[in-house]
Amino acid sequence: MITASIAVNKMIKPSLIKDFGVALATVIIFQNSKKCNVTIANLDNEGFVRLVEAIFCDYRVVKTFGKDNIAIRKKEWLSEIE
Repeated sequence: MITASIAVNKMIKPSLIKDFGVALATVIIFQNSKKCNVTIANLDNEGFVRLVEAIFCDYRVVKTFGKDNIAIRKKEWLSEIE
């Protein structure tokens, strides 16, 4: 188990970079962290869950990953902090 802030950099960001590139992955994380009012630097487990939920509601992510793949990735990402 790792901290929520580290999970963003070790799991979420690399996963998004593969599909969107560095710039758009960063924008997706930033916009969704603002939307759910969390700060990546001081992220707790509850904030991590809210961020993951927000990212998987983002139309760009839904369109790219597809609904079936979202469930798999969501489970993977959330397992990082359990």
